[in-house]
Amino acid sequence: MEAQRLSTELLIRGHTTYGSYHQRFMRLRMPSPYEINRRNLRRSLDFLLDRYMNLFISGGDTRYVRSEILAHHRILKTDSVLPRNR
Repeated sequence: MEAQRLSTELLIRGHTTYGSYHQRFMRLRMPSPYEINRRNLRRSLDFLLDRYMNLFISGGDTRYVRSEILAHHRILKTDSVLPRNR
């Protein structure tokens, strides 16, 4: 039962479920590629929001930055950053 719970947790977080129980348990301590991509997207979105605010306050053209913000938001909202190498 414990092995099934571990496999479920690995799949939820985006890891693979092969290997011994110890290998799978140790893999659970590391961030998955999905979590790393999501963290990087959030960091990039925060940077774009700051850039947008600076352009907006200075009166610059914000169309490109706004489209990038909407694209990042759409990706984060749909959770479509799943690893492709499964």
